[in-house]
Amino acid sequence: TEILMCAPTGYSLPDGKCLKLCKSLYGLRQSSTLFYENLERWMINYGFTPIGPDGVMFRLEQGAEKLIVSLYVNDSVCASN
Repeated sequence: TEILMCAPTGYSLPDGKCLKLCKSLYGLRQSSTLFYENLERWMINYGFTPIGPDGVMFRLEQGAEKLIVSLYVNDSVCASN
């Protein structure tokens, strides 16, 4: 997901050009999507497996130990044995 914006007042760009943000800003509609994409990427790289098609639950199993993480907006719940 990319976030593009017009140049702020006092900063000029050639016609037809805009700025691409390297990081999301708090309060933008895309911020939560970018946060979730980064979190999901981290969890998968760490060894978690997504559970179900919507990707709000993740499972990590190491031997007999199991960890399930559920994510919803900005809340999370963890369960382990």
